[in-house]
Amino acid sequence: MKSHSTPTLYLLSLCLTVMLALSACKTKPMYTEGDVHFEATCVEVDVAICIERLKKACDEYEGEVVEIDVRREKYISEQLKAELRKTNVKAQSVHLTCRPPAKEQEDNLEQTQK
Repeated sequence: MKSHSTPTLYLLSLCLTVMLALSACKTKPMYTEGDVHFEATCVEVDVAICIERLKKACDEYEGEVVEIDVRREKYISEQLKAELRKTNVKAQSVHLTCRPPAKEQEDNLEQTQK
């Protein structure tokens, strides 16, 4: 007596593998060698102020901003927490990924390898 579960399981795993492989074709890399990452703890009322500062830093590399991530900052001192509570402002962590032109990336790699 043969079981039908083995071929079914094989087909299911094959379909899942193909779906996973096809979905990977549309993804972009989270990190590209040569990217420059800026991170700042922002205690401004408007996070856009911090983002603009980081964009200006990216401009110094003549790069393009490829990602901006804003999250609630968890790692701040108790003293800063107390001061922020008085003003009803929350600390946020702003992470900006900057991609310099290819030549700039090669120069950055050479500097890190020295």
